Amino acid sequence: MVDNHQPSLLGLNDDILLEICDVIRDPTHPTSRLDRSARKSLHALSQTNHYIRNLLSPTIFRGCARFIRAFYANDLQVDFGTTTSGEPLPGDLPARLARVLNSLRRLEKVTLTIPAQFTELFRTAFEAEDDLIRSVHTLILGAPLEWIVEMCPNAKTISTHDWRWLHLKSQGARGNQHSYDLIQAAGQAPRLQHFEMIDWWSPEMLEAVLEAMPGIPLLALTGSSYRTGITALLPILGKFTNLQTLTTASAGDLSVGFAPPECGNAYFGPNGNAIRRRVEAAESRANEKVARMVFTACPNLGTLWIGSHFRATVLRGHGGRVLETTIKPGHRNSPTDWPN
Repeated sequence: MVDNHQPSLLGLNDDILLEICDVIRDPTHPTSRLDRSARKSLHALSQTNHYIRNLLSPTIFRGCARFIRAFYANDLQVDFGTTTSGEPLPGDLPARLARVLNSLRRLEKVTLTIPAQFTELFRTAFEAEDDLIRSVHTLILGAPLEWIVEMCPNAKTISTHDWRWLHLKSQGARGNQHSYDLIQAAGQAPRLQHFEMIDWWSPEMLEAVLEAMPGIPLLALTGSSYRTGITALLPILGKFTNLQTLTTASAGDLSVGFAPPECGNAYFGPNGNAIRRRVEAAESRANEKVARMVFTACPNLGTLWIGSHFRATVLRGHGGRVLETTIKPGHRNSPTDWPN
């Protein structure tokens, strides 16, 4: 019986196909005999169909910035780390990154983490491009890059990048001025719907948010222990008249009388199961307390996340009076989830 099927690259598995592409891309590969001009065929190969394009994208764009961790048509995460260990930054890297961002017309989500001492270099390069990144809807920052907000006029979600934001002080950031700068910049975003920042929240910082974005519908005050507990923030939260969804820190960080063991080993020692049950019961009571306090203070609030794993809703009576709260375990979708 004759096999009429023609040989095809698509008949190879991904590992073999990527090995072939590495030979094309890398002139130092032991089996590579192609000159520089012939290696350009890798880009041409990627144009043949969507499957090969998706497979080769990480290889094709590997040289555009040394530390790009992932590259997608609409979702780009660039993580240069928070420290450099004295290693100099390639002189043309900021400008090259600016050109990449400006060339991706379908880009919707950008995550940027850059060592704080280099942010002004990137600012100069981005401003030299003199172009707006209009397609971006979600902007996640792990460094003092508040100036980029103005370049993303259609941003609806602005968030800090988890613990990296808290580490800025160790990089020489002056107090928490970088947080206030981001709040001010986010307040100028004309389409902003969701603001999220990890910090040690205080009444003064929340007042800055209220002044900058009083009509924000979705606000996430994530982070470690609140400096004054949740109680001092309630009168300010009540002034956000359009607030529909609020996220706070976990109950153990809100100064409401709940202090779980700091070490998980407590649950594995003698009476570990009994300790776990007592902690879970205490956390449930603390969550109920937080929910009733917050819903009472915020008459228009519909959903409250206490930490990332407890979602509270409310049943209201006449005049917005809280009749009942319901708390269920779950997982909050955060802008920093990867992939989103």
